[in-house]
Amino acid sequence: MLEIELGSLFGDRYQITQLVGAGGMGAVYLARHPEDPSKKIAIKVLYPGKVGDFESRERFKNEINALMKVSHPNVVKAYEYFDRDDLQAYVMEFVDSGDLLDRMKQGPLGLKQSVLYLKQIISGLYAVHSAGIIHRDLKPDNILVTSEEVIKLSDFGVARLRGAATLTLVGTMVGTPKYLSPEYVETGNCDHRGDIFAAGVIAYEMISGISPYRSATKVSIIVERLKDEVKSLEEIIPGCPISLSELVSKAMAIDVNRRYQSALNMLADLEKIEKEIAGMEEPIIEVPTDYKSSSPSIEVGLTSIELYRDYVLHPSEKRGLAYGAFWVSTLAACWIGTLIGKGLIGLIYHINF
Repeated sequence: MLEIELGSLFGDRYQITQLVGAGGMGAVYLARHPEDPSKKIAIKVLYPGKVGDFESRERFKNEINALMKVSHPNVVKAYEYFDRDDLQAYVMEFVDSGDLLDRMKQGPLGLKQSVLYLKQIISGLYAVHSAGIIHRDLKPDNILVTSEEVIKLSDFGVARLRGAATLTLVGTMVGTPKYLSPEYVETGNCDHRGDIFAAGVIAYEMISGISPYRSATKVSIIVERLKDEVKSLEEIIPGCPISLSELVSKAMAIDVNRRYQSALNMLADLEKIEKEIAGMEEPIIEVPTDYKSSSPSIEVGLTSIELYRDYVLHPSEKRGLAYGAFWVSTLAACWIGTLIGKGLIGLIYHINF
């Protein structure tokens, strides 16, 4: 792990003041801006051990390239990129109040607060899409919220840029199962409307306090989104405006052609709804005890083929467990293939465990 001494100068000008967080790929530091010491900025640094790894390095570059292409109040701003053989880092604005997931853990946000946040999410997406970028991993913990209630889209590491080579291997998916669009699950491909689907799921969760998907495993979540329309917000929240319920349902439509075709179109409807609910009393929202679902933080991991390769073919104490998991996932692929009419091989490579 990279350790930068607190108080030291990064890039000969940014004074490091605090380690904000560290993950599997790198660390984020809080620093002072050289021209304005009162201005806080964040520096994201790829671990030295990852700099030499082609995929890690390219995903990191992909993230900064995406941020550099967009200048919008609802997208995290990138200021400077350090691109050296031995160092990959970039400087970005610091958001001081956590992410949307932190807010959602406290329960339903209410109609007005949810619409306020959703408008900003969609506004940010419009700017991102206009720049030829598909986020592909939009979820509450990738949406930052400032102390002034301003939304900032972040984490563009798996974003797809127009004209850029793909880094995702054939047979794997990137993203978080609950927020993956049906067309991406079926084909491995999606366009900007996949982000709109994810925004619809997030909106549903913000407003209701529950997930539209009740399944507890990744496979069953995939089946659920492919075969069933979810309960509308007006069905589970008495007093929810039909217009808002229909907007969220449209954003989450299984058929991509029935979904909002652009963030701009969705934003126009949101502005109308915001005016409609401005003077209304907030409905009381109770979270049904029988409607709990899987955690929004479950992420796509290894494919079953990778699981077999890494754990079954390599002796370890987990061999038996891994072997069983492989065949469970393979049988699941057969089952889902029967349901949605896809070939076995394609599904084995598409379902992630």
